[in-house]
Amino acid sequence: MTYPPETLQRAFENSYAVVFALKDSRVIGSGRGIGRMIIDAILKRIEDCNIILYASPGKEAFYERLSFQRMRTGMALFLNPELMRQRVFIAQSGGLNARPY
Repeated sequence: MTYPPETLQRAFENSYAVVFALKDSRVIGSGRGIGRMIIDAILKRIEDCNIILYASPGKEAFYERLSFQRMRTGMALFLNPELMRQRVFIAQSGGLNARPY
């Protein structure tokens, strides 16, 4: 799913802490220790706060190695629940698909 630049800009501007890893003006990461550096930078910026992380499916072990713990609850209301179910963001037994309003 690709979002328009304006949507991404608004999301980042409304976030308390935002960290990017860039090389030659391109966002990089994955497998180079960069993810750990990003998490460390965020944790230093927001000490003494609870942190809730939205991880990509299959990446949970990385965050567990950084002392994050799985939560028992979590709810989401997606615009396209079937797509998110296919991408394994929603359990197959997930709730209602329709928006109530």
